[in-house]
Amino acid sequence: MKEAIEDVGRQVVHELDRYLQSRRSMVSREQPILQSTRPPVYYRKGSVVTYATADLLGHARYASTLRGILEAFPDPPPYPSVLAYRDTLLSHTPDSLREMIQSWHTQVVLYDLTARQARPAHDTLQLTVEARKVVVEGDSERAVSFYEPVDVGLFAGDSLVAVRRIWIRDGTHTYSLPSVPEGIKRVEVDPFFERINRRWEERGVDVRF
Repeated sequence: MKEAIEDVGRQVVHELDRYLQSRRSMVSREQPILQSTRPPVYYRKGSVVTYATADLLGHARYASTLRGILEAFPDPPPYPSVLAYRDTLLSHTPDSLREMIQSWHTQVVLYDLTARQARPAHDTLQLTVEARKVVVEGDSERAVSFYEPVDVGLFAGDSLVAVRRIWIRDGTHTYSLPSVPEGIKRVEVDPFFERINRRWEERGVDVRF
């Protein structure tokens, strides 16, 4: 299980890094995933967003979404469109996640997530995260407020020991991680690369005792 998770993580971070590299050299405006015809967007960024969506919804629910699309078009043509995918996906998405997942597909969304500090406190771990979410519109970007679930990985050396899913908001805030196993030396925000995080290399921080 651990090896499978690490293998997926390596593939996703590869696609994330390639996408971020390619967008720095884009000479025209980036379009949202469901509108773009550029491979770095619909393939590389799309891989990260699809993986994140399936994990947040649960793979069984996401598979049900895809079956629903195929069942709605049993004898193509016509073939399923991106709009059919969007509408079916959102109909299977809980209210608490709908706005976030919709924004990933219909806007150009980027994150800046940085782990600033991790300190033990009694039977919890206090994690400080600096978080920012932006929507790119043409040549400019605007910061938007958010409150979203993000995974936090707990590491003993190089080994991932446990994962906690917490809800984080924009700005710099400290969060309590309960029931942390002994021996945790490092903490990573979004360890499986489920956000288009421009600061993904700053996702981790060593625990300070």
